[in-house]
Amino acid sequence: MQQLTYGSDYWDYVQFLHRKGEVKKALDVAEQGLEKGQGALDTLYEYVFRHYDQIGEKGKALQLLKRYFQHRPSYELYKKTISYAEKSEKEAVRKELYSFVSDLRYSSIKAEIDYQEGNSQELLRYVTRDASYAVYSRHIIYERYLNERHPSEIIAYYKQKAEAFIAQKNRKAYRHALEYIKEIRHVYINILKQPKEWETYYQRVIVPYQSRLPAFLDEWKRGVRNEASI
Repeated sequence: MQQLTYGSDYWDYVQFLHRKGEVKKALDVAEQGLEKGQGALDTLYEYVFRHYDQIGEKGKALQLLKRYFQHRPSYELYKKTISYAEKSEKEAVRKELYSFVSDLRYSSIKAEIDYQEGNSQELLRYVTRDASYAVYSRHIIYERYLNERHPSEIIAYYKQKAEAFIAQKNRKAYRHALEYIKEIRHVYINILKQPKEWETYYQRVIVPYQSRLPAFLDEWKRGVRNEASI
């Protein structure tokens, strides 16, 4: 009781009270923990939510889920909160949660929502503009989803990334560049059905790099051999 600092401290005390049958006091402590506790509060949110749900306080339970989502946003909690809302409230709740993750701090969560809900234009913006690192979470899944829906835009992005990696002039970067170049070839040939456009890009852009950068050419040949062995 004298050392209630972190969410885990409050949770230990809540469990102690609950086992003793002091459920009301346990709930009070859990709610205090949500206000004052530091660090992870997930178990406290889940405990209080279950209590509200069990006693039929659906409105309070929904508000708590929305608050939980703002504390630790995730696609799973997004789905759970919308699912829990009454039918007449679902769309309003969805818009509220989506608006919250529109802040750039939560761009990866918003991207997962956009991917799952088919918002390809928003996902394209995330992949090509908002993602803050070169090789990012779930990038392969997102990019291949966009290959089919926005082939021209995604090719332009792949070209930019490939050339940026090549400019770093080291083997690790060359290997990343080759992954993007493979996708360029795939989109041109298999999706856009434009093999001549691929050949033009290859001759005008890739071949000059191969002639100027021996290590890049070496990685290219290694990549071709690896593909042939599959």
